[in-house]
Amino acid sequence: MIDKSGNEFERAPKNAAVFSLNYTDQLKNRDASFFVELSARFTDERWIDNSNDAYVDDAWRFDLNAGIEKGNWDVNLYVHNLLDDDTCFQPEPGLILVTPTLGLVWS
Repeated sequence: MIDKSGNEFERAPKNAAVFSLNYTDQLKNRDASFFVELSARFTDERWIDNSNDAYVDDAWRFDLNAGIEKGNWDVNLYVHNLLDDDTCFQPEPGLILVTPTLGLVWS
C-alpha cells in the first residue's frame, strides 16, 4: 500500500474567489433598461490527483455579459473567457483548455 498521508486533496485549491461588477440603467426615452456585468474568477494552484505528482497553475478567468430588456423581451450577449486565457481550469480527463465562448440569447 502506498502511504499518501500528508498529501493535499486533489482539485481543491487553497484559495478561490469570484468578483462581479454590474451596472444597470434605463435607456433614455426608450422605456427599456440595459446592463453590463464583468465577472472574474480566481482559483489557486491545485493538485491533479491524490498522489500530488502534478498540479494545475493558479488562474484568473474573466467573463462579460450585457443585455437590454424592454417589456416582455430581452436580449443578452455574453463572452466567457474574455481574455482567451489557455490556463486549464478544471483538471478533468478530456477537458484541458477553456476556450472563449461568444453567445447571444433573446426571448
